[in-house]
Amino acid sequence: MPGSWLVALSHVDLSRVKVGKQWHQLDGDLLPSPFTPTGERPEGPAWYATPTVAYAVELGYDVAPLEAWVRPESGRSLDGWYKRLRNAYVDTMADRSPRTSSWKRWTATGSGMRSWPSWWTPSR
Repeated sequence: MPGSWLVALSHVDLSRVKVGKQWHQLDGDLLPSPFTPTGERPEGPAWYATPTVAYAVELGYDVAPLEAWVRPESGRSLDGWYKRLRNAYVDTMADRSPRTSSWKRWTATGSGMRSWPSWWTPSR
């Protein structure tokens, strides 16, 4: 079920993982933790996405969520907002394009830089 889960994964020891039905020993000091951005072992509960929690379960560890925000359907839930923001950005940038009349008016009034500033002398 897609969502965000408040889970304590500090008990996950990457030196001991379950493959199939058997536990295997690994050198856990060589592996970064996939549950934190820094690779350090997590301390206490934190919010994780569904695939991260599923990965901890796949490694063979018991996971008991303390709290969860879930949605029954999966899919692109933010697609509507993405389209609105993309369209607003495209419209804004189109207004600032040199091909528009507002740009031509701005440069015609002398606001645009038509030559090098007086303090800049290109070397020859």
